[in-house]
Amino acid sequence: MDIYNFIKQNIKKFDGLDYRPDNEYGMARVNKKTLGKFSDELAGEVLLVYAAVRSKAYSLRIKGKNPIKKVKEVKSRVVKKRLCF
Repeated sequence: MDIYNFIKQNIKKFDGLDYRPDNEYGMARVNKKTLGKFSDELAGEVLLVYAAVRSKAYSLRIKGKNPIKKVKEVKSRVVKKRLCF
């Protein structure tokens, strides 16, 4: 199943504002930050890897960008130096 085709078919349930106007998926930019709508948190970017220990400790890699590492209540320099991903 292609998730972007699913979103286009059910656009009334999604927030499409974060997509670029010339996005490659042809996604409509509707439902501007409306409460109760689902949103694509990566705005159409490709998620390659996601690893989570719990809700406040996770890491993800997005195509063409540096990895994002988040751990609640741990200093950012410790996360940057010690957490390997």
